[in-house]
Amino acid sequence: MLISAALRRALTAAGVVCLTGAAVLTSAAPASAHRHPCHARHSCPSDTGSYVCGDKGDASMCGIGGSDEGSVDVVAPSEPKVKNPVPRPGGKGSVTVTAERGATIVVSEEYGDEVARATATGAAAQTVTFKAGTGERTYVVTATDAAGNESYSSDTFTLETDAGKPELTSFEVKAVDPTSAAVEVTFLTNEDARYELTVAGRKGKITGEAEAGTTAIEPLWLPNGDHNLTATIKDAAGNVTRRTETVTVELDSLNPELVQGELFRVPRVPLSVYGPSEAGGVVRVGTVTRKVTLGKDGSADLAFDLPDGTYQPEVELVDPFGRRGTVSGEPFTVDTRAPALKATYDEEAARYGTATITVTSEPGTRITLSERGEQVATGRSSSVRESMRLTADLRPGRHRLTVSAVDRAGNKRTHGLLITVRDDMTTGEIVRATLWVLGIALAVGATALLLWRRRRRVIVWWARRREAARVAAELRAQALREKQLRHAQQQYEREMVDWRAEHRALSELHDLARDLRGEVYEDDRFRWGRRKKGERVLLVLTARLVEVRSRQGVISLEETDRGEVAVTDRRVLFAGPAKRREWDYARWLDHEHLPQGATVIMVSNRQKSSGIAYPILEARRVRLAIDVALADHRGSRDQVVRRTRRDLEAHTATRPEPPRPSGSEPLRQPTA
Repeated sequence: MLISAALRRALTAAGVVCLTGAAVLTSAAPASAHRHPCHARHSCPSDTGSYVCGDKGDASMCGIGGSDEGSVDVVAPSEPKVKNPVPRPGGKGSVTVTAERGATIVVSEEYGDEVARATATGAAAQTVTFKAGTGERTYVVTATDAAGNESYSSDTFTLETDAGKPELTSFEVKAVDPTSAAVEVTFLTNEDARYELTVAGRKGKITGEAEAGTTAIEPLWLPNGDHNLTATIKDAAGNVTRRTETVTVELDSLNPELVQGELFRVPRVPLSVYGPSEAGGVVRVGTVTRKVTLGKDGSADLAFDLPDGTYQPEVELVDPFGRRGTVSGEPFTVDTRAPALKATYDEEAARYGTATITVTSEPGTRITLSERGEQVATGRSSSVRESMRLTADLRPGRHRLTVSAVDRAGNKRTHGLLITVRDDMTTGEIVRATLWVLGIALAVGATALLLWRRRRRVIVWWARRREAARVAAELRAQALREKQLRHAQQQYEREMVDWRAEHRALSELHDLARDLRGEVYEDDRFRWGRRKKGERVLLVLTARLVEVRSRQGVISLEETDRGEVAVTDRRVLFAGPAKRREWDYARWLDHEHLPQGATVIMVSNRQKSSGIAYPILEARRVRLAIDVALADHRGSRDQVVRRTRRDLEAHTATRPEPPRPSGSEPLRQPTA
């Protein structure tokens, strides 16, 4: 009773204070009376007198007295507006913030510590820079006025920053090449970066992009002497690494290169010259001399019109720094004339079915015999002899052969040859054929006489042979049936092992879907950020953070961190050395379980999809835990339990049947 009386007195006093404050506020600015925090604490009249707010018995937010003098500022600043979050070099980040003038802007990690503080300038947007370290983190911004009133948090924004400088894992300058007069610079970086090569005291620079793990190669053309070469590497975040090496160039003379073929069947001969970039000089072939200037790539292509003969080209070059060099190329031959050709055949050998053709042409020529487009013989003459003999397999009769000769340059000449092949038998061949016929006749007669005399024994032997063949066939058939039965039994036992393993796994999943409740971790055991009140941990496992990436229209999953995942009844959490990530069921839009052991999740507070990857052997348990937790949040857990029960019943119906031997009872079925 004493407590009730005291409470009534407190409520009465709060009502009087609120009515007094409301009267003052209404007379000063009726339109803003119900935006004051006092309106949410206790009763006060409306702007129009049409309603009265409910009294909550709390007058702490109201001013005291009937005037503004001595009143307390209880109105928090508006929620800060953030835009243009930008990663900066050195692991820094910046964001553009608009907040109430004079308020203290505080940038903090989501569920983490403060990283920056600044004083708001008012209506104009201002840029706040802060230390972010390496990795991807999510931030929020609040504004606090002089009275200590703190605004609502701004929209979250995520930055991926890099505090580490790119590394030049290797940087090498090779000795000057006498052909190109170039110094080859090679270097290797540990990440994708832009590079710039400069030489002290010389104008110009070389720029490009280096891929992580791929050696970059750049040629430099320098005069003789010592030079300081500087390589500057700049990664995507703007972090810069520089390294300087001293290069000594010592090249007394150039060694240019001439490239051409060995044999040409046309008068126009192409020739390529390789040497220093933009070097000049002359090329001499026989009595013809041409001026030449190499391009920036250190090459030039020329063509000479030459008569038949053998030539040795020569080139003399001078590079932009006055260094000279002369070299002679390999000899080559120009041959535009078809080879001479003569063909005859041995008429005596042709009478007895052998077609032997003698062909005379240039040394090294390839000879082909053909009839109606079909090749019948081919060969190549030696490099020292002009004639060769070919034997063609021809049937008796008249044949019109085409003899072709192709020299080493590819020039071709053909010649027609009419040849008659006969099949006359020699005396020796007639005698041998007669003896063969007589021998075969004697062997057949002797064999027939022997069989006739022993015909009874042959009949008995043949009958025994047929009976033995029949018995052997039955034994083979019986052995085959037994072998097939053994194989069927072994296959059945293997299928039963797989079936039992799958049945056990589905039973465990069904029990997990039905009985999974989790446990409440103490704060010191909760390793994934700030624990919500009453939050229960259902599953903990080691996993990898994956994010959806799109490069040139190809969508892929990229692993960005390794750590530990907790599936709770409120959300899925990931904590790793560099990143933390939360997928709240209240903001859950969709998810997909991928066959390679990953789950990709889309939530309303993050533009890009991300997720977790886990061991493939744990895939079904992890996916079921996520499905159960999400279904619990949505009040549809029974659907998940019924689904696992249907899977178990469907698998039970697929139990393998034991094999049945033909004409007998089924084999004994092992117990499950």
